[in-house]
Parts: sequence; structure tokens; C-alpha cells
Amino acid sequence: DHQDMEHGDRSARPHPVSQSELTLTGHSRMVTALCALGDGRLTSGSWDETIKIWNTETGQCDLTLTGHSGWVTALCVLGDGRVASGSRDWNIKIWNTETGQCEQTLTGHYDRVTALCCLADGRVASGSWDKTIKIWNTETGQCDLTLTGHSGWVTALCAVGNGRVASGCKNKTIKIWNTETCQCDLTTLIGHSGWVT
Repeated sequence: DHQDMEHGDRSARPHPVSQSELTLTGHSRMVTALCALGDGRLTSGSWDETIKIWNTETGQCDLTLTGHSGWVTALCVLGDGRVASGSRDWNIKIWNTETGQCEQTLTGHYDRVTALCCLADGRVASGSWDKTIKIWNTETGQCDLTLTGHSGWVTALCAVGNGRVASGCKNKTIKIWNTETCQCDLTTLIGHSGWVT
């Protein structure tokens, strides 16, 4: 009708362009990892080998954490508010987000660390291009378990409850692991046509 002609087809109108509230600048190279802290701050990791802690109200960088000798490729927040970072330097570091100090360096992988996740019991799982997943005690810094079975780089991790971890791999598969028995709980999940990231 006339009204439709006058105002045009609403479905054909372009959607409004949204604008960000803040743009956080400070890294000198690509940002490759983000995670939110419980107090509203944001953590970022970068190819510039640093981790930054940001105030998301002001956009200011509160802390810059230095210590890795390679790209920071993964981050996760521990239950006590500390942050774990994984790097191309093969190491995982545990950081105090109030002081900016590195409290532990976890060593054991023999290629870059590309995925991290925190388990409900406080341990951290790490995935690496060395094709393994390691489960770490964040109090002692010791590796409790090494899970093997992937035929390619481990590129993604998440906790799925009941002490289990899901891992994604360059070879397009996902495995579900029981961290108590060290066994792959399910038949390997196949269906992706590219890397699981």
C-alpha cells in the first residue's frame, strides 16, 4: 500500500552499525587470547609476548605482565583469581593479577602451548602442538597427568564437568577425557572438515 511505498520495505533497510564502548590499545602485535576476571577486568595475551590487565570501565591498562619469551597463545582464569598463560615458548605461567608477579612456571610440554582451561578442582589443563594434554596442580606446579592419543596438534580445550575435558585437534577431531582414569571416555568425535580451534 501507499504507506509501505512511502517508508519502503523495512526488511531491506540496512541494520544500524553498532559502535564499541571502548577500544583498548597498548599491545604492539596481534592479540591472540582474552579472558574476563571476576572483578570485571579483562586480560589479554599477544604476540608481543605480554599479558595485559585492563580496566573495562576506563579502558586503561592496569598491569603489563612480562616473562614469556614467545607469543602468548592461551589464557584462563583460575578459581582464586590468578591467571594462567600459555605460550609459544612451551611454558605455562601462573600470574597474580593484583601484583603482576609470576608465581609459577609450569614446564613439561615440548612444543608451543595453544590451549588452556581450568578444572572445577582448581587444576589446569593445557594442550600443545606436542599432541598432548597435561593436567597441572597449580599449588605444587607439578604435572599430575599427561593424556596422549591425538595424532595432531591440540588446539582447543574446555572442561565439560565431572572431571572430564574435551580437546580439539588439528586433525579435525574432538576427544573427551576422564582426568581420573586418563582414558578417552568416548569414541573420538569426527565431523569437522577443518581444524578444531
